[in-house]
Amino acid sequence: MSLALVSVLFSFILIYIAKVPLSYAMYKLDNHFDNQYPRDQQARLTGFGKRALGAHLNSFESFPAFGIAVLFALYFQAPEAYLDILSISFVILRVLYIIFYWTNHHILRSTVWLLGFFVTLGIFVLALAS
Repeated sequence: MSLALVSVLFSFILIYIAKVPLSYAMYKLDNHFDNQYPRDQQARLTGFGKRALGAHLNSFESFPAFGIAVLFALYFQAPEAYLDILSISFVILRVLYIIFYWTNHHILRSTVWLLGFFVTLGIFVLALAS
């Protein structure tokens, strides 16, 4: 398995890692996790809980483009070394993004989001150039 595919797997797992503090914040809100109406409970979150929700949802949003870009690059046999570097960079940036979201460092969060966007775009360009 290539490092790029492993990076896609880690990016997928990060979606659910980002859910852990969200679930904790939801539990703390009402002293229980409202599994019947979780979105209503999430809508009432503030502060850290609201940021945890944002980090979790953004992880869902970023995953498809990255995954598709990697698959395109593999399909078009893009240079593996460049693809691996970009893919690992994306995962590192996503980890930083989540941490910066949780800790309310909004400028750093936006900066690494933009870098992650350009990394994903770079993988698409790598695929097209192959």
